[in-house]
Amino acid sequence: EVPRDAEDATRAASLLRILTPLAKLLTGKMAVHVASEGLEAFGGAGYLEDTGLPAMLRDAQVLPIWEGTTNVNALDVFRSVQRSGGEALRTLCEEAKMKLAQVHAAAAADNDVRMAASRISGALAACEDFAAAQLGSSGAASGAALLARDFATLLGRAYTAT
Repeated sequence: EVPRDAEDATRAASLLRILTPLAKLLTGKMAVHVASEGLEAFGGAGYLEDTGLPAMLRDAQVLPIWEGTTNVNALDVFRSVQRSGGEALRTLCEEAKMKLAQVHAAAAADNDVRMAASRISGALAACEDFAAAQLGSSGAASGAALLARDFATLLGRAYTAT
């Protein structure tokens, strides 16, 4: 979507800044799992080089390294939150919450969907609380670095679930 004004452009840039390392982190990890599952689905034939599957698995194994290791991308996610004073995270969470509101409205009668949406909202809230605590503390850099991987993974999974 093309930004309509300066505010939209700022919002889009903020989303891009946090979503880029999130996407690299999640897709790098998912690629390994998906390639492995695909190879397993072929059974013993999946291990034969002429199927191309072993090469795909090898390529998937190095994807998280080529795109930046999980820790590097996780730290980049948290850096985007820190440098924006939390604005990047707020923008991402607002976007997700708008989608969740649509889900709640569309699935008013489906208790399972409402429960799933509620769990996703809880995960987003936990990410916001963690970031707020880290941004407000003097030892933010060291504490956040230790938990950045869990933070980014939870945030990425919650956002993609919307």
